[in-house]
Amino acid sequence: MDLWARVLRIAAAVAVFAILVSPAPCAELSGFERVAAADVPMTGREVALQVPEGARPRELRAVLAGSFQCSYNGRTYDALFSSIGEGPGQPHSFVRWSPAEMEVMAENRAAHRYVLRLPEGAGTPASVSAWVDVDGFVTEFIITPSEVRQSLSGNLRLQLWRASPQGPPPWLIIGGIVGIAALGLGAFGLWRQARRRMADVRELLGRIERSYTTAMDSVRESDWDTGEHERQLRHLRDGARELAERIGGFRRVAGRIDRDRLDDEIAQTQARLQEAERDDVRQELRSVLDARRRLREAVEDTEAAEQRYLLRLSRIDSTLEATSLWVTEQDGRFADRGEDRSAIEALKQELRAVDGAIEELKILERPETYAPKQ
Repeated sequence: MDLWARVLRIAAAVAVFAILVSPAPCAELSGFERVAAADVPMTGREVALQVPEGARPRELRAVLAGSFQCSYNGRTYDALFSSIGEGPGQPHSFVRWSPAEMEVMAENRAAHRYVLRLPEGAGTPASVSAWVDVDGFVTEFIITPSEVRQSLSGNLRLQLWRASPQGPPPWLIIGGIVGIAALGLGAFGLWRQARRRMADVRELLGRIERSYTTAMDSVRESDWDTGEHERQLRHLRDGARELAERIGGFRRVAGRIDRDRLDDEIAQTQARLQEAERDDVRQELRSVLDARRRLREAVEDTEAAEQRYLLRLSRIDSTLEATSLWVTEQDGRFADRGEDRSAIEALKQELRAVDGAIEELKILERPETYAPKQ
């Protein structure tokens, strides 16, 4: 912590120097023209702006302007800071952008306006995007995503600027380098201290662990052969743990899938499938096409997909509770063979559903593994 405190103090000193020697923040866009703009919704949905063809990284600027309010805690948020009334602003990480390596090179806190650019050596992205991190609010307040969305209101806007043909003046480049160096150091320190947590998934997983323990205790206390029940309960608990991990991966990468490229790949795979003559090649292409279509369905509505996977975790908990209830209803007698088989089949059926959800999430986490062989 002492190391990062020193880093932040150095960054603050450099930032002061940058303010003294550089022009006002609005001057950072001198020599640039706006090419696209869109409102950032308060629902957590990512909004993306297409980068013009042929644009180079140093010719691009992204601007996040405006603010929004949270009725849950009464704070006002812009892209980087939050405050209550006229109080001092505090940094936060509830607004995200992509490419993630874009750094703040100019800020106007009073106007809630921040200019971002790509660092030296970065490639040209297909688009720039921004979104409100609803999951971060969920973790912060321990409330549901829907409650977070209902509490947020305001106007946050993403803009994309491109350098005019004459290019930026030299003083603008110098001021940008100094600003990026200062704010980049501070942002890096804050990023290292901030870890994304998943309170809703952890809560569900905790309930599942408790229900699993109760179910196992109930089964083991019975006076009939429970070996198969115990095996299926362990499989289901392990499946819940893996599903929880996959949901974390889903949240990390779902918003970064290049959807236009994915559509192109689907179209290309369909064309190759029509031209293929060998059965083994056609079978492989059909598998790839199906995987990519399911991937597209998942990223088209990430909110709905997330809720579906969370519901699957809830159903695991319900199945475990139902198993405990069924064992209790046996009332110390040997299990009825028909009822016994039905209970085991219910566990197996739920496990198949969990395995299916895990396979879906594998496709999203590592879409490149579903590319057809060349």
